[in-house]
Amino acid sequence: MTGVKGTLRIEDHQLVFRPALAGAGDTRIELERLGRVRRVRGTPIMEVYPKGTNLPPVVGFYFVEPPKIGRERTDSPYAVMNPFRAHAGRRAALRRLRLANGMKKDEVQAWVDAIASAKSGQEG
Repeated sequence: MTGVKGTLRIEDHQLVFRPALAGAGDTRIELERLGRVRRVRGTPIMEVYPKGTNLPPVVGFYFVEPPKIGRERTDSPYAVMNPFRAHAGRRAALRRLRLANGMKKDEVQAWVDAIASAKSGQEG
């Protein structure tokens, strides 16, 4: 559930995520084990649905740093009493994603198309 910065590639009939953190292993998903691949509308996020792997049923790739969601720590005693604070934080996070989508939408869609093309080329 925590984000990991890295790079994404298609190589050797696999979708490969290589973490930027030295010493962390790659995540490899064979293209034939990829079910649905889609761009989440209005966001710079691509979701892939691997089948028959040890991965979660859906894996999200953010093409921008994911916004932090939740309450920010504060020493103010009034922060606990404000029930709208968490909702406002989620709205602000979604607003940041939507703004980033304007810059990354084409890049995310290009990845979705490239994966679909690689899958169809593999199957044919």
